[in-house]
Amino acid sequence: MKELEKITINDLDSVEKEITASKVYSEDIVCARELVLRFPKHGNDVIETMSKIAVIDALNNTQTFRNKSVVSLRKLAFLINEIKDIDGRLEAGDPSLVSEIAEIYPGRKLYSFASKYCAIHNQEFYIKDSYAKYDKVVVNNLPRFIKTTKKSYIHKYDVYIKKIDDVITNNGLCGIPLIRKKVDQYIWWKYRKEKTTT
Repeated sequence: MKELEKITINDLDSVEKEITASKVYSEDIVCARELVLRFPKHGNDVIETMSKIAVIDALNNTQTFRNKSVVSLRKLAFLINEIKDIDGRLEAGDPSLVSEIAEIYPGRKLYSFASKYCAIHNQEFYIKDSYAKYDKVVVNNLPRFIKTTKKSYIHKYDVYIKKIDDVITNNGLCGIPLIRKKVDQYIWWKYRKEKTTT
């Protein structure tokens, strides 16, 4: 049986420095942060929500709109704006909000987009760490760090977040500010160039 990989605080710091030094990735992070800080709330202005959706989708490569005949940007923005108490739930870090947004559009499961939308609002505006980004690179590589199978958490965000927390606990990383963000970022950065399938 293969030994589980470990993550140290030095590993997290090293990856954060690499990302900061990478002009493209660091500029994308700043772009998403600035947009969420400028338009943090949801409500009557669908244009603000459309802007956030489009930027978060493009910068995080969630491919939400890869099939334009299925998903409309305007309709998705309206649906998100209509979610009851979305801003309170984003601030509180309600994990059920990811699944609600992911399944809001008939015929599509938008888990990658939904988790990134929630995480970016929660981390950048509220300075909290309630969400982890659901990304196929991280999904495919979690079994390197904990004993699990992908099947146990595919399209099950509440289980996925517990698996991220298991990685944090097993590596003695509890109590570090924005640790979910850092662990997610570390796994994604380390394995982003490998061919993955989900």
